[in-house]
Amino acid sequence: MRRSRPDAGPVRGRVCSRPQRWLSNVVTENDGAVVVGGYVPGTGVVVNRYTATGAPDTSFGGDGSVVALSSDTYEFPRIVKRTSGGYLIISLNLGTPPYRVAALTNSGALDTSWAPSASVPGVLPFDGYFHGEPAMDGDKLVAIGSFLDASLPEIYLMRFTASGALDPSFGGGDGLIPIPSHAPDGGVTVHAGSYYVTSAYWQQEEPYDSAMTVAKFSSTGVLDTSFGTSGVAYGFLDEDIASEGRLFFAGGYLYLVGTRCCGETPLEINRFSANGLLDTSYGDGGRLLLDTINGSEASGVAVGVQPNGQLLLAFNQLEVLNEMDYVYHTGVVRLFHEVPLPEGVPGAMVPLAPARILDTRTGLGAPVGKIAAGASLDLAVAGRGGVPSQGVSAVVLNVTVTEPGAPGYLTVYPSDVDASLASNLNFNAGQTIPNLVTVKLGADGHVKIKNGSWLGAHVIADVAGYYLAGTPTDPGTFVALPPSRVLDTRTGTGAPTGKLGAGAALNLTIAGQAGVPASGAGAVIVNVTVTEPGAPGYVTVYPSNVSAPNASNLNFVAGQTIPNLVVVKLGPDGHVKLTNGSWLGTHLIGDVAGYFLA
Repeated sequence: MRRSRPDAGPVRGRVCSRPQRWLSNVVTENDGAVVVGGYVPGTGVVVNRYTATGAPDTSFGGDGSVVALSSDTYEFPRIVKRTSGGYLIISLNLGTPPYRVAALTNSGALDTSWAPSASVPGVLPFDGYFHGEPAMDGDKLVAIGSFLDASLPEIYLMRFTASGALDPSFGGGDGLIPIPSHAPDGGVTVHAGSYYVTSAYWQQEEPYDSAMTVAKFSSTGVLDTSFGTSGVAYGFLDEDIASEGRLFFAGGYLYLVGTRCCGETPLEINRFSANGLLDTSYGDGGRLLLDTINGSEASGVAVGVQPNGQLLLAFNQLEVLNEMDYVYHTGVVRLFHEVPLPEGVPGAMVPLAPARILDTRTGLGAPVGKIAAGASLDLAVAGRGGVPSQGVSAVVLNVTVTEPGAPGYLTVYPSDVDASLASNLNFNAGQTIPNLVTVKLGADGHVKIKNGSWLGAHVIADVAGYYLAGTPTDPGTFVALPPSRVLDTRTGTGAPTGKLGAGAALNLTIAGQAGVPASGAGAVIVNVTVTEPGAPGYVTVYPSNVSAPNASNLNFVAGQTIPNLVVVKLGPDGHVKLTNGSWLGTHLIGDVAGYFLA
């Protein structure tokens, strides 16, 4: 049985700020800036933005501070960040209506494109209540809520457009999905194109145990019945009453973090597999209980997750100074957990039954909608489709483009590097075409897919296998590399500029290029593309020390641009040859994705 334990002691400190009550959540920006707000008596909801060094950001409101909702009746504000920039501030109103949602630009001004017809443009009055934590899907607010209107008696999963109206493309045309009685009614988390809703569950008969739960919906509002039990994942059952947990994703796992009341265990963490099953290898039967940290009681826990799956817990600990005085210390600990790695030799391939992990037409793995021109899609791979959550260096994907609006290409690459000139798949307007891709995973277990077209395209990806991480040492094991161009006869990369002539062979140096070592590589994976051929034909790729075999790797017609993934043995000199089996010339492109040890 694996158990989690503290990995580091508490880090204590104090942050001084403006005097605020009912402090909001904290929003972090990519540049390290921090946004936080709260209710200030006599003023209203105030939002502050700080630079990465902790100084007030004077580009926000002039002094780093903005009054978002000006009244003495607001409490419990929540802040969510919009993809296009700026923030939504959701706050309880002690007057009428019960809630208001204000939109701020990046500079702190009210954004009047949100709720433009409201009495105060930029501030949406909501005649009902929001439940738990809201989330953003791009610029669309996703939340759990209920209405004062008796004709709308349910608790709903709801989505608003970027202008603050209920989204008619969500649910039954009114932006609302009634949540089934067995499903949660807590906060929302948007992840990989799906909506996860958290809450608590109580058994309706003895022993009346309770558990944290999470339900999964598609981005169109359909309950995903393949997740958990009929769409709901149930956490660890216990007699103490469970809270509505907060949800986090890391390393292919889902973490629900909440508390128990009426007992001796204030903090509980449940871990689930990607398909919603409680991971009984974690903690004690799927849950970790923490009632003390470093020997003192902990309360008020906030949670963050590092990409490797380790949880960071921020907490309060009470220190009694005397009969009249006490102080709370804020601490942070990191939890260590052991994740079982897949067994096998580093660099070995593990085949899988094909499993779909991305379809932008349906919202699988990403929001519904085409990848925009020049945009990159971040795709979670580890922990999905049979791929382990850790211990994987690269995956084999069949990537398909469909319904592209214009000609272009796709580049599939690790999530932690910039897109290179390499391409994996070329297409024409309206074409549906696949190609096999071997791609190294980023450190977070993700890959990115870039649409190199001037119009959008739908993309589908099916995983077929993976390579084990570690340092390969055995002959035949694979070393994954970020895609890198080693040949382009259009530009003179790897060969003289100009088309390869009819029936001619090109000698291409591979060893010592694009991350392939000068010695020790026995074969390489290369994505070979033909473009601008003058006539139909084929291309054969083979070791440099043999004659061209009666085989082909790529077939084409005149004027076509088409790729194929090639595994080819290197000649003793570290070279390969490419022969043009056509009666007219053609350009050739080659992108390396990795190599096999000799």
